[in-house]
Amino acid sequence: MKILKLTADSFMKLTAVEITPTSPIVTVAGKNRAGKTSVLKAIEAALGGKDHSPDEPIHKGDKSARVVVETDTITVTRKWSAKGTSLEVKAKDGAVFASPQAMLDKLVGPLSFDPVKFCRLDPKEQSATLRRLVGLDFAVEDAKHGLHVANERV
Repeated sequence: MKILKLTADSFMKLTAVEITPTSPIVTVAGKNRAGKTSVLKAIEAALGGKDHSPDEPIHKGDKSARVVVETDTITVTRKWSAKGTSLEVKAKDGAVFASPQAMLDKLVGPLSFDPVKFCRLDPKEQSATLRRLVGLDFAVEDAKHGLHVANERV
């Protein structure tokens, strides 16, 4: 699953953001408290469900928040208001899913990734995680150089 576009309005620290990746790797950079974590949490909250929503998803002073994650196969729209949260998942062909969160859980479950946990890993563990995620096996080469990194799910 590839994210083609992320749009977030009034989510956590964000007033509005739109990211359309132009390469496989996207750098999220900025000053402290600029909203970098909010961008990552927006993706997590949209795809992960109520258990992955922050305690206060709505930007301070606003009445509602919205995150839209458009992938190569589906578009996920999650909204928050004083009444709670709503979720809509549409396939590219226009099909709407009767149980959208169950569909996302099935799709995203094996792809789960905790970016904060990843950032806290040492560089060798980050490298091993990235190689595993993209399907590159350097075990033979690593062994030649005396490298061994535990396979930890991030």
